[in-house]
Amino acid sequence: MWETNTMAKARHILAAMDRLPTEMIVWLDVDCILHGDLSPLTDIRGDVAFRMHSKFRRHHKGARFRAQSGTIALPPTPEARQFVESWREASERASYGEIDQSSPVVAMAESIGTRFVPLPLILHGRRKTRQRECSRC
Repeated sequence: MWETNTMAKARHILAAMDRLPTEMIVWLDVDCILHGDLSPLTDIRGDVAFRMHSKFRRHHKGARFRAQSGTIALPPTPEARQFVESWREASERASYGEIDQSSPVVAMAESIGTRFVPLPLILHGRRKTRQRECSRC
């Protein structure tokens, strides 16, 4: 059940974009605890900013890449909207049991011309036990 709820993020972000078409949209997961000012997120230079994580696989060739969707900054650009629409479509066609961290990566590959920016570590959510702690966001 929780998987279904997390896969609805893009739909909710699109609704916010419809309500506030000229405003920066900042998505925070419901379990995020704020510890500071959100205004640095408005200085993001790109169309989509979120935590990106990559590493080399230990026992397999290649690398692993994740886009973490717990904290996202989306300025009012056509590219940001196109990315979120692709994300919503990817979420709708995902197999049962997929989680919200997979669909944004699929949408990134379909978002030609979109400028993706890594969210600075101090501005993204971090897991602390089973609760999300956000240092500034």
